[in-house]
Amino acid sequence: MSHRIVVCPVGLALRIGAWLGLSVLPQPVMAQQATIGGYGCGTGCSISIEQLSAPSRMGNGWSKVLVKETARIFDMNGKLERKTSSTFWQFAKCNGDLLGRGFKSDGSDANTDRIYYDDGTKVLDNAGGQAYGKWEALCGSPH
Repeated sequence: MSHRIVVCPVGLALRIGAWLGLSVLPQPVMAQQATIGGYGCGTGCSISIEQLSAPSRMGNGWSKVLVKETARIFDMNGKLERKTSSTFWQFAKCNGDLLGRGFKSDGSDANTDRIYYDDGTKVLDNAGGQAYGKWEALCGSPH
């Protein structure tokens, strides 16, 4: 006898799993507390951010979380033209003013940006990648 494994949300699993006679594995849900949900990147462009791991402190004043950013570009009629995704580690210097991103979990390849402009205002705009919002979400999130 063969078994099928289906991954689906827990609520759906509870309702239909037994009825279909399937072995059902609920899909884990990650709270989106250590990152922002996304931001705009120009006319017809949006970036969504999905948190893929629990946030963690690195022991050197930095915190990290694994995220997936998905950019969507739409034409003037609202039709999706292009969709690209990238998975990387987001880092924040919680006792400082830096936000970084890199592919290595230790941060050794991370590119960093300040969360404040030279005049001391927070980088809250989309052109700046919502740096302060990302830093605040990661540093203010429970670890």
